[in-house]
Amino acid sequence: MFECGLFYIRSRRGLNLDLITILLVNDNPKAARELREKMKSNRSGPISVTLARSVEEAEQTLSECGFDVILTDLDLPDGKGARAIRKIRQVAPKTPVVVISEVGDSGTCRQAWLEGAYVCLAKNQTDPPALRRVLDSAIKCAIGFDSYF
Repeated sequence: MFECGLFYIRSRRGLNLDLITILLVNDNPKAARELREKMKSNRSGPISVTLARSVEEAEQTLSECGFDVILTDLDLPDGKGARAIRKIRQVAPKTPVVVISEVGDSGTCRQAWLEGAYVCLAKNQTDPPALRRVLDSAIKCAIGFDSYF
C-alpha cells in the first residue's frame, strides 16, 4: 500500500534527502492523479506519493509511517476544513501540512493555518514549479534549513 521506514529514517538523518515522501490526502481520484503528476513532473529527484482517501485513512497511514510532508484537501468525507487539519496534526504534529483549497477561501485558509497548516493554496496555484517550491519550503522549515542540504 505504501512505502515507509527506511526512506523516512534515512531522510531525517540526512542520508537520503533526494527522496521526498508525500502523503496526499484527497478523495477525488482525478484530482489526486493530477496532483501526483504535477508533483512528479517537476521534481529532479525521486518522489514517493502515498494516497489516503479520507482523514481516517490518513491517520492510519501516519500511525504506521512517517512522511516528509502532507498535502491535503479540506473537503474530505470524514473531515471538513480545519477539523481535517486538526485530526491529521494530532497524529503527525511535526510533519508540515500543505492545504489545497477548492476556492482559496481566505476564511477557510486562515482556520487551516490556525490549526497548524504550513500554507493554504488555491487549486489554481498548483502549477508544478509553484507546488515544488511550496513542498520544498515546507520540508526545509520542518527539519531545519541546514540539515536539508
